[in-house]
Amino acid sequence: MITKREIQLFKSLKNKRDRDEQGLFPAETPKLVSDFLRAGAKAHSLFVIKDEISKWRNDFTKYSFTDIANSELNRLSHLKQAHEVAGLFYKFELPAFEQDNLTLILDRIADPGNMGTMIRTADWFGVKNIICSEDSVDIYNPKVVQSTMGSLARINVYYKNAYEIGQILHPDSRIFGADMNGIDLKEITSGLYDVILIGSEAHGIQQFKSLCTDMLSIPLVNKNDGPESLNAAVAGSIMLYHFAHAK
Repeated sequence: MITKREIQLFKSLKNKRDRDEQGLFPAETPKLVSDFLRAGAKAHSLFVIKDEISKWRNDFTKYSFTDIANSELNRLSHLKQAHEVAGLFYKFELPAFEQDNLTLILDRIADPGNMGTMIRTADWFGVKNIICSEDSVDIYNPKVVQSTMGSLARINVYYKNAYEIGQILHPDSRIFGADMNGIDLKEITSGLYDVILIGSEAHGIQQFKSLCTDMLSIPLVNKNDGPESLNAAVAGSIMLYHFAHAK
């Protein structure tokens, strides 16, 4: 049976300060929790409604599950509608940064949905490392965690300032910033140590602009009455697709 203190702890982790102090983050829905468990995430506590607990104990024999009533699950949930299971996990331990052929840098990404989508998309295209500005949204924000659909367990996400990024990237890195006035993306082929840099939803690339070796654009096709710009996650996804295929 879940305790009042456990419910309070779960609910408190909606706040970044509490997540940082406890070293924990919440995850909900069967897919998300099962993806984290299969990825070997370290679970602090796992809560499952009584009708489904036998299934979870059979599927994940190494973990301990606490049965919970539907009403209790709804009380602790950060979702509009709770889904069968909820868990608290310890934050992932990051390895020392090792640059791969393609790295994603995010400059002041504030929207949790955009952050989660870019983590999920990076995972789709085999990107192992994402570097975020220190003022980007926290990846352990419940809305970010939910929108990653489990990809958070497979991506290394580092928070760095401009100086630190310059120190850890390979000297031969090509850092491509997304900008409407840049070179047409189609003109660029991929190489070793490529870096894609996506700026904030409202202001584009700001504090990391000096890092860029080139600025790339995604040309507007609808020139009659097209939109002013692309969503940050959409722009990032298009650039990731291009660099994953432009050999």
